[in-house]
Amino acid sequence: MTPLPKGIENVSYWHLAEKNGMMLHNAFLAKGHVVSVSLVARAPGLSQVTTSYAFGHRDAEKERLWEEVRSKDFPNLPSRMRCLYAFITKGDAERANKEWFNSNRAVLELYLVDANTHIADSKFLDANSETWGNRALDYWLGDTTDDPRFEVLIHGRVFLPGWDREPFEMMKP
Repeated sequence: MTPLPKGIENVSYWHLAEKNGMMLHNAFLAKGHVVSVSLVARAPGLSQVTTSYAFGHRDAEKERLWEEVRSKDFPNLPSRMRCLYAFITKGDAERANKEWFNSNRAVLELYLVDANTHIADSKFLDANSETWGNRALDYWLGDTTDDPRFEVLIHGRVFLPGWDREPFEMMKP
């Protein structure tokens, strides 16, 4: 592996990116450096920027409750609605890509540059609506189910090695 640029943590995670999407485009242009939408939203005049996940998610009420619990009890943790999602292992990312996206996403290794993270068991999101409040608390506490599916929420800057080769490229019209 090529040595990491100075200042980058030597812990990798795995992200699923839309092929020919903004993540690949931005990483290519910025030589591997990308920021989460949550960080962009802190810039003056950009507070309304959002992610495609937050914009079109089918479980808006559940996500709203998860966000209420986070902002009230864990304000220092990244918001699910604007963060960059990743997985702890490449195997977990590949499984999610197959199960959730019919293997239509690029599986990308990334490293933290300057970021706040939260590792949580996404299986808590499968709870029935009567238990959402308790499961949201479990999620933000970092508790786990008997069969955890870990996700990493990232707020901040990351580096994606391999930015100078496929699948990274300028977006095509």
